[in-house]
Amino acid sequence: MTTFNGTSSVPSGYYLNTRSFAIEVVPEGGGTLSGAATAKYVSVPFPALFLVVPVVGLAFLMFLPAIGFALFAQALVMKVTGHVAEGARRWPPRWRPTWLPARPTWPATRTRRRRTRR
Repeated sequence: MTTFNGTSSVPSGYYLNTRSFAIEVVPEGGGTLSGAATAKYVSVPFPALFLVVPVVGLAFLMFLPAIGFALFAQALVMKVTGHVAEGARRWPPRWRPTWLPARPTWPATRTRRRRTRR
């Protein structure tokens, strides 16, 4: 398997990004790989895709619940330590609604001033 960097010209085929595990398809006639110049791509033969793609999908399936549990644990820690309340006090800064719900906004209920004759 040949290794390429991002933004390099390559022949047509299938390329696996080693950092994000994304597979990029280059059409007939060749083209350039997307991504930064520091990104590394590995040329993958077509029959090997039947092994690579399910393994990448399985890794996603296994780590997605773990990421969910980690985010839940982080939220609990933030709640216990009080960082959430501090952030809620600071955000949104100086924001007030343009209308007050306790005060009617339609003209029929406004108090009218009496006119006095002079």
